[in-house]
Amino acid sequence: MLGQILTNSACEMVLADFGDMDPKDLSWVPRFKRKLCTLETELCSRKRTPPDHHMSPCRLCAETMQDLIYILRRAPRNGFFRAKGTKKVKVKFLGSFHIRTAMQELCSSTNLRHGVSVASDLEEKCENMLEFEEELHALLNRNLSMSSSRSMCVDLIQDCTHGEFDGIVPQLENAHFIPFSEVGNISSAKFYAQESELYASTHEEL
Repeated sequence: MLGQILTNSACEMVLADFGDMDPKDLSWVPRFKRKLCTLETELCSRKRTPPDHHMSPCRLCAETMQDLIYILRRAPRNGFFRAKGTKKVKVKFLGSFHIRTAMQELCSSTNLRHGVSVASDLEEKCENMLEFEEELHALLNRNLSMSSSRSMCVDLIQDCTHGEFDGIVPQLENAHFIPFSEVGNISSAKFYAQESELYASTHEEL
């Protein structure tokens, strides 16, 4: 995939602009990713932003959960170290501290994943969800898949109905494990089963 990006002549022009970006204002990051991955290489599907630039409570919850899962998946499965005074303490993968710090990181970096028009609403939603730390830990320490997002937004927070959540899945920025072309052509039950199965297999490999 990286080779496909680097050998694409149109992408060379996009990448050439990278050095001109302002490192102090990162609002360009979502636009840059969208241009490179969606418009030029077509490796990612085009995501539809609400016409009034205001996401529904359901989509705010789902986007936040999927972004959190993305951050958590990037951590080493055998744990990692953090500084505590002059010592280094090992942090357990998907332990309470890992999930809490990932959520805090997410709340302060929504502008890196979403456009300026919706980033502030997502940041506010993220901060409101910090009070559900115990519920997040109970869900995510078992399963980093879309089914956890669905359980959180539909059953626990109740920002979505089942049908509403299923309807917005194709538009979520971090809903890529199942090929986008298949999302609209399979039942929601089959989608969540496939996504959970794929997560379980990759989790074992790592």
